[in-house]
Amino acid sequence: MPPAKEKKTKDRMVLIDLIVISIISGGTYFVVSKLLSRVVDEFAASAFAMFISFFMIPSIFLALGIPSRRGHKLGKFDTKFLLCLLLYQVFTLWILAYLPRKHEFFMDFSIGSMGHISYIILVGLYVPPVDFFTRRVIQSEVSLSFGKWAGFSAGTAAWLVGHIPEIVWLSELMGPWGSAVFIIVSGLVTGLLFMRYKNVLGLMGGHWVLNIIISLAPALI
Repeated sequence: MPPAKEKKTKDRMVLIDLIVISIISGGTYFVVSKLLSRVVDEFAASAFAMFISFFMIPSIFLALGIPSRRGHKLGKFDTKFLLCLLLYQVFTLWILAYLPRKHEFFMDFSIGSMGHISYIILVGLYVPPVDFFTRRVIQSEVSLSFGKWAGFSAGTAAWLVGHIPEIVWLSELMGPWGSAVFIIVSGLVTGLLFMRYKNVLGLMGGHWVLNIIISLAPALI
């Protein structure tokens, strides 16, 4: 098989593999969250389902070389990690700007309202898999086959689809258009951060810190 045709075939297989992984992960999330919600509260069920579906399952596929073993690694705990983690907090400040006027909104998501510090652990299970799946799995693999901008577009599209519930949730805080703008901008920026620094750990950590700070926000005023 000519090299060009062989590459085209491999690239097509990468897309097929990513579609299959996405379907399996998405289906697993709904099944696991439904089953777990019978024995734990809804947030805990969703957190464990997210970790299993969008971190553990894709990690197994990647370890098996599906769609490939070429993808970028998670990154190191270095300057790039710190930059990604800190730049993520621009979105934390964006949300906190609404705190004085919408204090009651933050009360519903505070650690205190959960009744225990396990909320921090559950957030660690719930939000980092979003960055792992959209950036390490989708954006990274598509980039290596079709170029960085195709990867950026695919990863950001996956990010936006995954954040549709957050658009609804944040509309109570920012209004429908404000929440849509926030999610779109955060998706674009985090996609650019991954394209520039290739450090998924920093993005995962930044997302976790964002949610923890928001949960602590009611105590700030």
